Parts: sequence; C-alpha cells; structure tokens
Amino acid sequence: MSEARMVTFRQATKLVRRDVRTLHRWRVAGMETSFDDRGRRVVREDELRRHQRAHLRANPIVRQRLRHAESA
Repeated sequence: MSEARMVTFRQATKLVRRDVRTLHRWRVAGMETSFDDRGRRVVREDELRRHQRAHLRANPIVRQRLRHAESA
C-alpha cells in the first residue's frame, strides 16, 4: 500500500476550497497535522477529506439537499 499524500495547508485550502482559518479550526477540532522537513504544517490528504466530509454533513443546507435527494 502506498504512503498517504501529504499536502501543505496552502495546498489543502485549494483542494477543499476553504480558507486557511477553517483548516486551523479543523486542526483544533482534531484533524491530525505534522510538520514537513521545511517546517511547514502538513496534513494527510485522506485526513483532510475526512474532515471536509464531516463538516459538509453538519452543514444544514447540505443536509437539506441530501434529504431532498433521498426523497426524490
């Protein structure tokens, strides 16, 4: 199995289309991060996507759209 891809916070903001402050809040909420050899904060891409999905499901608008799609 290949090693998980590590992305910097700047790259992560582009991947999930969120502000860097949002990623810092996710980090405080439990998203695992580390530092690379250049001292930049990095996160595994799968961990980033897991937090993105969790926060999307918590969004009331997204939840309403999902309920609507399930009933159709």
